[in-house]
Amino acid sequence: MVDTAKDELWVVRWTTDGAGAASFDETWSDLTGQTPSEASPCGWLDAIHPEDAPAAADELRACLAQRTAFRHAARVRLRNGSYRWMLGAGAPRFDALGFVGFAGAILDIHHSRAARRALSDKEEKLRLALAAAEMGTFVWDLEQERCERDARMLELFGRPPDGSLSLNSAIERDLHPEDRQRFADALARARDPAGDGRLCEDVRVPWPDGTIRWLQISARVRFSEQPRRPVRMVGTAIDVTAREKAKDAIRESEERLSLAHERMAAALRASPVVAFEHDRELRFIWIQNPAPDFRPEDVVGKTVSEVIESPEDARPVIAIKQRVLETGVPARQDLQIPFRGVARWYDLIVQPRRNASGEIVGLLCTATDITEHKRAEESLQEADRRKDQFLAVLGHELRNPLASIQNGVSTLRLGNGPADPDTAGRIIDLMARQAAHLGRLVDDLLDVSRINRDKIELRREPVDIGFAVREALETTRPQRDDKRLRVDVTLPAEPLTVTGDPTRLSQVVTNLIHNAIKYTDDDGSIRIRVEREDEHALVTVADNGVGIAPEILPRVFDLFMQADPAPMSGLGIGLMLSKRLVELHGGTIEANSPGLHQGSVFTVRLPLQSQTPESSVPGDEGNHDGADMGVKVLVIDDNRDVADSFATLLRSFRVPVRVAYSGKAGVAAAADFGPDIAFIDIRMPGIDGYETARRIRALPLAHRPTLVALSGLARREGEETAEAARAAGFDLHINKPASVETIRDVIARNAATTVSPSW
Repeated sequence: MVDTAKDELWVVRWTTDGAGAASFDETWSDLTGQTPSEASPCGWLDAIHPEDAPAAADELRACLAQRTAFRHAARVRLRNGSYRWMLGAGAPRFDALGFVGFAGAILDIHHSRAARRALSDKEEKLRLALAAAEMGTFVWDLEQERCERDARMLELFGRPPDGSLSLNSAIERDLHPEDRQRFADALARARDPAGDGRLCEDVRVPWPDGTIRWLQISARVRFSEQPRRPVRMVGTAIDVTAREKAKDAIRESEERLSLAHERMAAALRASPVVAFEHDRELRFIWIQNPAPDFRPEDVVGKTVSEVIESPEDARPVIAIKQRVLETGVPARQDLQIPFRGVARWYDLIVQPRRNASGEIVGLLCTATDITEHKRAEESLQEADRRKDQFLAVLGHELRNPLASIQNGVSTLRLGNGPADPDTAGRIIDLMARQAAHLGRLVDDLLDVSRINRDKIELRREPVDIGFAVREALETTRPQRDDKRLRVDVTLPAEPLTVTGDPTRLSQVVTNLIHNAIKYTDDDGSIRIRVEREDEHALVTVADNGVGIAPEILPRVFDLFMQADPAPMSGLGIGLMLSKRLVELHGGTIEANSPGLHQGSVFTVRLPLQSQTPESSVPGDEGNHDGADMGVKVLVIDDNRDVADSFATLLRSFRVPVRVAYSGKAGVAAAADFGPDIAFIDIRMPGIDGYETARRIRALPLAHRPTLVALSGLARREGEETAEAARAAGFDLHINKPASVETIRDVIARNAATTVSPSW
C-alpha cells in the first residue's frame, strides 16, 4: 500500500457480521500496524483515540440495532504513533435470510477537517476583529439586487436589528442630502466594468435621535469573466465620527494657529521688535523686522560676527548667546549694537530652542529698539542732575543776599554802629538791593510754577519796547556798576510799539541783561540794540563774556540749564522764563555764540502793533504825595513784623496809618477809621483776607475804600487767587513784598482819582 510517513490519503474497506464483529482489508494493517487478528472482532477500537473510541463504539452498536447507516469521524492512531482524522461510513447488508452485517469504508478526512477548522478559526478571528472595530459588513448580490448585512451594519445606519438595508435605499433616504449624489457617483464608478471595482467614501448618516454620524464605506465589486459585468459587492462600514471630529478640531486649531501666526507677524512687522532664530553656530535661520537698512536676505544664512562688522562690537552679543547655549538659562540684557556705522540700543532677550529630546539646538531671540527710551532715560538723569544742582545753587543764591541783609541789620543795631549818615545810607541801599534780589528770586520761582501749570496771564496794552529796555537798564544798574561793565545802548528814534504786558516784557529784557552781567568778566562790555525788522521789533543783547559751548546751545533755554559749568553760577531758570514769556507775546527768542570765551548774543523778536491806539504807552505818570491828598491807609496782617514794618514804610509817605493784626480787628478798625485804602493780607487765621474784604464792603462807610489784596503765593496773574479776590470785593491784587514804587503808585492813584478794579 502506502508509506505512512508520507502525507497521503487513506481508504480502508471494512465489513461486520450480524453481531458486529469487524474485519478490515490489508490497508488497515498498513495504516495502524494491527494484524487482522488484533483488529477483529473489536480490537480496532484500540487504534481509535481514547477520547473518540467510546462514541465510535456506541454509534456502531446503535446502527446495528436499528439497521441504519453508520457515519462517524474519529482520530485513528497510525503505526508511527501519530493520529489522523478518518471518517468511517457503512451501510447495512441483507440477503435472503435477512440482515447479515455492515459493509463500508474508512476515508482519510484529515486535510479537509484541518481546512474547515482553519476556515472556522479565520471566521472567528474576522468576527472578533469586526466586533472590536465596530465594523459592519455586507454582501450585495448585484444581479439579484439582494443585500446581506450583519446587525452592526444596521446599527450604523440607525436601523433596528430586524430592519432592512440596501445601498440603493441608503442613497435615497439614509444618507445626508449633501452626500447622496457624491456617493451615488462613487457607487456607479465602482460598478463600472471599465474601472477597478473599488469603493471608499466618507458619508454622513442622520440618526433618528437627530445626531449625525460619519461612516466610511469600503467595498470591492466582483465581475464575471465574459462578458465582464458586476455580479457581487462585498464591503464594510465603520463609524469614523470621532476621527472627523478630531479632523475638524485640528482644522479649527490650525486656523486659529494660522490666524494667531498672521496676527503675530503683523504685530511684529508693525512693532520695533526684531525677532530671529539661530542655530548652534549662531547662524541666522530666519528674521523678522531686521535692523534699519537691512533686508532678511542680507542676514539669513550669516553668523552674528558676519552681520556685526566690528569684532569688538560683536563680542558682548556673542557672549550672552553662547552662555544661553551652554547653560540653557534664558538671558536678557540691554546692548548698544552698531549696524553700518549707526549705533542703537536694543533690549535683547535670548531663549534656548530645544528639540523633542530636550537638547538645545539653537536660540530664539527678540531685540527691541529702545534707543529713544535710553535717550529719554539719559535726559531724565540729566534733568535730575540739574535739579540737584539747582537746589544746591538755590541755597547759595538765598544765603548770599540774606547774609548781606543780616550783616547790615547787625551793623545798624550795634550801639557803636556807623554814625556817618552816608555810611548808614550805603548800608541801607545794600540791604534794599539784596532784598530786591531776593524778591526777584522768589518771583522767578513762582513764575516757574505758574508756567508749569499754564497759569500765567498777561495785562496786554500798547508798550514801547524801548520803555521796557530802559526799565531793565535801571533795574540792573547796581549789578553793572559792581562789575564796571560798559553798556552800549542803541534805541530807535521813533517808538516801536508792541501789544503786551509792560511788566513781563521788562522782565524778559532784565533777565537777558542779568544773564549777560553774570557771564561777563569785570570791565567787560554789553551791547543792547532795539530796531525794526519788517513787522517785528528786535531786541538784541550781546556780551563778550564766557560764551556758550556748542553742545549746550540747543538746551540753553531748558529749565535749570546753566551755560557756565562752574558751580553756583545761577539758578538756570531766567532764560526759560524769558523764552516762555516771549512766546506768550507771540514772539521768538534765540541764542547764538561762536563758542566758549567768544561771547553770546540773544535776540528777541516781537510782532509790532499794527495800529497804535490813542491811549498812551506806559510812561511817567508823575509823583504824588499822599499827605497832600489826605489819604488814610489801613494795614491788616496777622504777622506783626510785616504789618509794623509796612506801616512804617507807609508813614514815610506822610499818610495816616492804622494797623490791625487780625481780620476781625481789621473790620472794626475800618468801621472806626474810615480808610481810603486798605492793604489786607489774604492768608490770615480765623477770618481770612477774603472774608475780611466782604465784611468791610458790607460796612455803611461814608465812601468806598480801595481794597488791595496782599499775597505771598502768586502775582495777580494767578487765576485762582485773582478770581477769589475779585469775588470777595478787592480792587487790586499785588505780590509780597510790594516795591516802594508800587505802594507809591497805589497811593498816588487813589489820591488822584477813584480806583477802578484792575485784573
